[in-house]
Amino acid sequence: MFTRKSQRFLVLGVALFAAVAGLASPFFQKLFVDRLLGAVSLAHGYGWLDWTETVNPVLLVAVAFVFTLCSQGFGVLAGYIAVKEGLILQRRFSDRLYRKMLAVKTDNLGSTTVGEVVSIYATDIPGATALVDQVLPMAASIIFPLAFAPIAIKLITGIPITSTIIVMVSIISVTLVMSTRQSRFFYRFKQLAAERTGIVNEWIQNIRLLRILGWVENFETKIFAKRQEETANRVSMVTNGQMMNAFGSSINFVINVVGVAALIFTRTTTVTPGELFALLWIFGVFLSRPFRQIPWFFTFTLDSLSSLKRVQRFMNKPS
Repeated sequence: MFTRKSQRFLVLGVALFAAVAGLASPFFQKLFVDRLLGAVSLAHGYGWLDWTETVNPVLLVAVAFVFTLCSQGFGVLAGYIAVKEGLILQRRFSDRLYRKMLAVKTDNLGSTTVGEVVSIYATDIPGATALVDQVLPMAASIIFPLAFAPIAIKLITGIPITSTIIVMVSIISVTLVMSTRQSRFFYRFKQLAAERTGIVNEWIQNIRLLRILGWVENFETKIFAKRQEETANRVSMVTNGQMMNAFGSSINFVINVVGVAALIFTRTTTVTPGELFALLWIFGVFLSRPFRQIPWFFTFTLDSLSSLKRVQRFMNKPS
């Protein structure tokens, strides 16, 4: 899991550039809007921004557009590198598990059936490697924007950093509760699937003996009962997932209202149109993806850790 560390740091570095470029876009958009409307620009008092007062305003919005493209491009690149690393890690895990399956003795399997081992190979290996191909880029695309956004909002609009952090912590707390519940449904889903696969495998292997003993109907009843448990768990999982998606999609509107209210009522000076535009861009566009991903980040993390534990538990069995 911790091999090829340079590639992991490369994902973090690319995601960092994506976050910086994403915040540079609303900054130049603010300068563009203030230039058009003749408002007091943020460039006053900063020597390195003097050029923004003399250039054509179209150049400012062009620079903002370039930074937006760079942000999206770096984000896609980080995801591509992570997926590639996940495939390499999945291949290594699969090879080790396959060799372990051939080496372990039947007496050492204990209560673990062949069907459960197949379920670990088919389900838990991809679930464990999701820490690299899903959780890592998702964590980078969440942590960096949430860490830099309060600072950028403070520099652009003057809203205190603590106020922004309080709002973010409140949102994260709610999503953590929902994602923890979702991860339990995921874990239960994999557990029921492994149990059903084990029963079906025993049913197929011993079908002749079961017919002789007259136990075929009992095994089929167990299979159907386990399938009904899976269906009920899946319904709960889908319902909770829809609630998470609805919360992640609608929370940006609430944040926009809170942000605009904080900007208007906490400022002693006149609020410029560029500041309002930049604030709405940061909350409504730049932070929309991180807020939508937060619930699934916790869900995938907890689910991947549970898969990793199942794989490790089997690998620790004596050969």
